[in-house]
Amino acid sequence: MVVLTVNGRLQEFPGDDLTISSVVASIGIVSKGLIAEVNGQLFRADDFNSTRVSTGDRVELIQFMGGGG
Repeated sequence: MVVLTVNGRLQEFPGDDLTISSVVASIGIVSKGLIAEVNGQLFRADDFNSTRVSTGDRVELIQFMGGGG
């Protein structure tokens, strides 16, 4: 089990080998327009499958939305 702080909330995830992509899928967020910050380092969606996270990591998921005028 991996324990992460995701968007300020402590959450547990099954397994030992976790990527940003698997965290996003577990939470149910669409990765389009999403970036992740892991322990202060930014990652684009293209990097989610190859970026591993471990117990104790702090993950912030930020969804960009279009709009404006």
